[in-house]
This record gives sequence, C-alpha cells and structure tokens, in this order.
Amino acid sequence: MNRKRTILFSLTVVAMLTGCQTSPSPTPAPTPTIAEQTYQTHVEMSEGENAIEILGPSFTILTNNCGASTATTEIFTRQRSYTTEVSLTITEDVRASVGGGIPGALQADLQAGLEHQLGVQIGATETYTAERHIITPPESISRTTLQWQEVWMMGAIHILTPDGDLLGDVPFQLLTTLRLAQLNVQTDSCAANGAETEEEVPLAIDVGLPYALECLGEHLLDPAVPALCIEHWINTGANVETLSGYILDRQIASVFANVESVAWSTPSISDVVSDEELSTPQAAVYSLRLEADLSITGRLRCSLREETVQDTFLVPFHGRARVEILHPEDVNEMLRVYSWVIEDPPLRTLCPAGDSP
Repeated sequence: MNRKRTILFSLTVVAMLTGCQTSPSPTPAPTPTIAEQTYQTHVEMSEGENAIEILGPSFTILTNNCGASTATTEIFTRQRSYTTEVSLTITEDVRASVGGGIPGALQADLQAGLEHQLGVQIGATETYTAERHIITPPESISRTTLQWQEVWMMGAIHILTPDGDLLGDVPFQLLTTLRLAQLNVQTDSCAANGAETEEEVPLAIDVGLPYALECLGEHLLDPAVPALCIEHWINTGANVETLSGYILDRQIASVFANVESVAWSTPSISDVVSDEELSTPQAAVYSLRLEADLSITGRLRCSLREETVQDTFLVPFHGRARVEILHPEDVNEMLRVYSWVIEDPPLRTLCPAGDSP
C-alpha cells in the first residue's frame, strides 16, 4: 500500500447572480445550487509514485581514449527546457456535482490552487541542467547512451462542500522537472575498433585550435582578458576545472613571480572521431587528442627557494578534447572547444619534488 501525505489548501469560489427584477412584485429567490455556494479543495499527493515519460529519442556520447596510458574523465553538461504543465482528469460526474457552469472555470480554479500550494507556475518555461562524468579506460572507446525523461508528480484533488462532504475527486499529473537517465555504457578496446575509427582532421579544427590557445595565452598577460574566450571556448565544468579555474588562474599565477611573454606551440591533433549522435547540420561534433606546449618567459617562484632569474620554461599540455564546428561545410565555419581534459599536471616538472608552490 502506498503511503499518502495530505497537503491541504482552501479555495473559495463564489458565484454571484447578476441582473435586475422588472416585475413590481419580487419573486422568491431560488434555492442556491452547489455552484452558487462556496466549496473547498484538498490536495493529496501520491508519495513515491512519480510517472516517467520518455522525451525524444535516446542519444550516445562517444569518448575516445586511444593512445592514453591512464583513464580519463570527461565532464558533459547538457541542458533542456520544458514547460510546467498539469493534466487534470475532470469527469462529467464531477462537473455535475459541482454544479456545471463555465467548462473551464473549475479547471482554472484547481490549477490556481495547485500553483498556490506547491509554489509552481503552470505554463512557465524552465531549464534543466544535467552533468555527467564519463570515465574511459586507457586504450578504449566508450559509448554512453543517455535518455531525456519527464518526471510527473501524481496526486488527487478532493472537492468538498463547506461541511466537508465529498463532491468528487480529480486525479492530476504535474510535470515538475526533467532527468537525464543513463541507459547503457559500452566500452571497446582501441585495437578491436581498428584504424577506421580515426578520421581526417577537418580544416576548421586545424585553423581554429591555434586561435583558441592564443586566447588562453593572452589571459596570462592581461588579467582583463577572460580565461575562456566565448568565441572559442564553451564554459563547461571540464574547461573551468582544468584550464580556467585551476591551471591558468591558480597554478601558473602562484608559480611565476611575473610572466613576460607566452607562446603556444603548433598543436598536435590525433585520434579524431566524429560523434554522429550529437552532430547536427548546424554543428558537427568531434572527439580528438590535443597536445601543445606553452612557452612561458618569466621568473619562476617555488616555495623553498628564491625567485629564478628571467628564463623561458616549456610547459606541456596534453589530453582528450571535444570540439564542435558551427556551420559545417560553410564558408563561415567556426570552432568551439567543449572540453580539454588535461591528463597530467603540466607544472609538476618546474619545481623540484617537495618544493611545489
């Protein structure tokens, strides 16, 4: 038996008679019907009985960790909008018990009561954000199948007379949120997939990645420049944690007493795989391996020694990246980086062991 919890609210409806009497001798007022009296509604929620509805087709996220000796974790953020709505089952018997009237009036009253009691706004558009951490073993390709689902809250509205007598029940379902369910994960070795998993590097990737890296370098020289440029980088959890929030803004700032100049080497791109499930005619999505060295000229500062003299240091960055090409096959192709998951701490070779900043 399902446990029930009862949430009560009162909703008073008063039907007023209009018009005027033209007869010189007034006629007795008719006996009020149920509809002309006040009535109240009590909401009873069904606990643990949310209804789940499938929302669109499932899709697959492909993560390629070929060529890596350690497992990688990629963070994927997905958003989807929905409209808060309610489904009421109002039978003709219920309408007759309440007294008829305007067909939509009762439904409007019930919706208003639900909004007041539950703190929702029926008809409002909300955005749900889901984040998934997908771990791919070394020398493997993972395919994670996900499915958007609607979560509907269930319950019943009891319509009562002022004396507490039951006039009728109105079952309802209320769409309260979405969820992103993980249906399946398939992991295959890179050897089993063979060389056919790798594709030719699209021109937009070759052209766009150097500009994306150049922007990161400008941030180190000018704090007014955002660490992640919106033209080239998407503000995902992976980018913020590995590039903006940690490596660039915290590690490099603490290791160097000053930064005179920075320069990125020409990026090395390999293991390019298209993601057919996420790609659209407006944006082609790819997974790839990205390696680049950052040359920093400045004074190094480690915790157990004095600052070095001005020198140039080479900092290696490498890991799995996920990118999208906006407007593929068009002259206005533009590259944006979803994530670049750095595999090893890039600055670990700058200060001696036990002498980290």
